[in-house]
Amino acid sequence: MRAYTSRHQTDGQVADKTIKYCKGCNQCYEPKRIRRKINNVHTMLHGYFYYKDFPRFGKEKKECAGCKGNPMQLLDYKGFVFHHIIKDMSNLPTNKYYGENRNEK
Repeated sequence: MRAYTSRHQTDGQVADKTIKYCKGCNQCYEPKRIRRKINNVHTMLHGYFYYKDFPRFGKEKKECAGCKGNPMQLLDYKGFVFHHIIKDMSNLPTNKYYGENRNEK
């Protein structure tokens, strides 16, 4: 049986490149963009996913937007908390479920 080598990167290699470590809040974070409908127009929102208990060994040390003092909005994204960086206060996305109890069947 022959062993095949993969040209694709493994999950660990991708995580080391994308996930950063913030010394200010002592957490690992991952910059992401999500698509959300605001006033019936689909827009891309820039923000972060934070990981509290995540190994920081080998991660690039970089201060996150929350520690820099940028205003953030917490959004529910498929059951995860997305920290949206607020750039325009007049055009905020609605957050239907975050912080509320869902009464879905």
